[in-house]
Amino acid sequence: MRRVNSEEALISVIIPVFNKAQYLQKCLDSVLAQTYEKIEVVLIDDASSDESGRICDEYAQRDGRIFVIHLEENRGASHARNIGIDRTEGELICFVDADDYVDKELLGCLYENLMETQADVSICGVDYINFGPYADTRAEGSRNRVLNGEEAISCMIKRHFFDCGTWGKLYTRRSIRHCRFHEKIYCGEDLLFLYQLFRTVQKVSCMPDKLYHYVCRKDSITKGGFQKKQYSESLVYEYLCRKLGKKEPELLPLLEQRILVINVRMAVKAVESGEIEGRKLEGYLKKFQKNIRRHMSRKALACFKYKKIAIEVLLLSISTRAFWGILVVYKTLRRYIRSCALS
Repeated sequence: MRRVNSEEALISVIIPVFNKAQYLQKCLDSVLAQTYEKIEVVLIDDASSDESGRICDEYAQRDGRIFVIHLEENRGASHARNIGIDRTEGELICFVDADDYVDKELLGCLYENLMETQADVSICGVDYINFGPYADTRAEGSRNRVLNGEEAISCMIKRHFFDCGTWGKLYTRRSIRHCRFHEKIYCGEDLLFLYQLFRTVQKVSCMPDKLYHYVCRKDSITKGGFQKKQYSESLVYEYLCRKLGKKEPELLPLLEQRILVINVRMAVKAVESGEIEGRKLEGYLKKFQKNIRRHMSRKALACFKYKKIAIEVLLLSISTRAFWGILVVYKTLRRYIRSCALS
């Protein structure tokens, strides 16, 4: 096993935890198995109602590198990460999600890459698990690259070399000293955090090794049913359109395409949830339609890899009632075909 070098920096691993009991042990075992041993692990129990808090305490009793913060009120992952940044002592910081797991070489490789390139941020590749047919839309890299801040922003929007999650990355504390997660943004908060960070850093170093295992869960906020909180992601992209649209015009179609995707995805979930009806549903669809019409362009539509989503966007932009009706018919047919297959 790789031994600790006293001259190496302390790495603070920040893990927000909210009702992740069934995944948490695998996550913590992978973090504690790191070949880079000079770490502290802060677990922020965000007022979990399952066994997550107990599991955190049990691990802290077994390993002195762990300490636990129990919050009395659920405030979300952004609030938990901000507390972690303020309460940790490491010169370097790494974020891990409680339902993911990491390779034992993650921190060691990120650290060596950071030191070799003298970067502010070190980034590894990500293994996307359970993403199905959409996994190939994620960022891939084939060799090490060193970027400046502006190049990193462009690559993040284009999903070249790395994705926009805060996980799978190692940050110097000095580089994030003025950055915090926006606590009113529930989807897209990682993207906003990284945009603010990359505006101020000098060097970002990327390596292709897939050392972070990001697991797609059906119960995650992005994969679950209709939730108004999900819409905050669209606000992040609208903000980036305003900030980057004139300065980096080649990025504008990509940003607008993401807005189209978010709004049509929200519209589909609103219809298919069955929990929203009548005028309330029509009101939501009108709102999503308005946003789509405002950001739809030929260049944005050309960015779609999957034509089905582009067709949904076009249909909603033309008529909320047609969109609503076709989705209901499609859902009914799908249910009928499924029942025939089972009988």
